[in-house]
Amino acid sequence: MPALKTLFIDLDDTLYPSNSGVWPAISERIDLYLINRLAIGPQKAQDLRRRYRRSFGTTLAGLMADHEIDPADYLQFVHDVPIERYVKADPALAYGLAGLPHAKWVFTNASRRHAQRVLAALGLAGTFQGVIAIEDLDYRNKPDLVAYRRALKLAGAVSAAGCLLADDRWQNLKPARQLGMHTVLVGHRSPDQEGVDHWIDQIGLLPSVVQDLTRLNGRSHARRT
Repeated sequence: MPALKTLFIDLDDTLYPSNSGVWPAISERIDLYLINRLAIGPQKAQDLRRRYRRSFGTTLAGLMADHEIDPADYLQFVHDVPIERYVKADPALAYGLAGLPHAKWVFTNASRRHAQRVLAALGLAGTFQGVIAIEDLDYRNKPDLVAYRRALKLAGAVSAAGCLLADDRWQNLKPARQLGMHTVLVGHRSPDQEGVDHWIDQIGLLPSVVQDLTRLNGRSHARRT
């Protein structure tokens, strides 16, 4: 088993608790965007979002496919929420992640600007090698396999087997596992655990998982030699 070298960590509802209030605020902005830009009612907007999430993984991907909307305009609009009201600094998380010697990347379907605001609010701005945002992926989003391959390339990862993805959606973990990454589901358990190697109820426990994998790899290497 290749040594674990690179950690990819999702942003929203992963690096901070899912009950923070950020997603409801963004969700409201998404509804408003659809209502205003497509001239549809609230119920139709919600129905459209469910269909797009099921078919494309994100509302943005569906809108780009069906309506040729400007992704930058969409992202700026939906992420215009008071992050600092919902997300507070997490010194314990910063300390735990800083103690891991691996390359660490935020891998998100959100915009770079949104990711930077969240990381600043959490006190994690200097913790990661960088952010791989939706713009960096030419707007190809998780769970599209293209997004994962591009993320690996952008991070300079030689092999997916030496990488780990932590995400709050099991649907986003399935393609990562397919490529050979270790996968960690963060948050509530899903009835469908396909693609999930490990589960933790909050991101602060990720260092323990990483350390366990490192120890297992060390023992495996010792047996081979």
